[in-house]
Amino acid sequence: MLRSDEGNKKIDISTLEEKLKELGQVLKEYSPSLVAAYLFGSCANGKVGPLSDIDIAILISNENEDCYLETKVLMDLMAILETEKVDLINLDNAPLHIQYGVLKSKKVIFSSDDLKRIDFETRVIKKYLDFKHVREMHDQIFLQRIGLEE
Repeated sequence: MLRSDEGNKKIDISTLEEKLKELGQVLKEYSPSLVAAYLFGSCANGKVGPLSDIDIAILISNENEDCYLETKVLMDLMAILETEKVDLINLDNAPLHIQYGVLKSKKVIFSSDDLKRIDFETRVIKKYLDFKHVREMHDQIFLQRIGLEE
């Protein structure tokens, strides 16, 4: 995850939608390496507060370009959104629960290949649901051990 939050400027939610459309156009430059970009978190849910940042997740098709592409996208995000309060997550490197969380509250702001994007989303949801019972059992045992559940 790349994060920049120095020199913060408050997020202007009234212009966010317009800026996201502009961002979608700029991200086309990174096709086909950049498969998709998602808005998620508080901005995607319309619950922006004074401490909110803008959460963006990207899906990259070529692992060799990850670092370079992440940095370029982050720079474009900060320039277009006019804030440094941006969190950028590379979904290829994110843990399963983060991937699922992004997809659960997602708003697609760019897609260069809908088939690859939908295939990724389907795989993540299937994996998450396959391991859901294991996570729940783990959580229950953890809560029992710390005395919060019997």
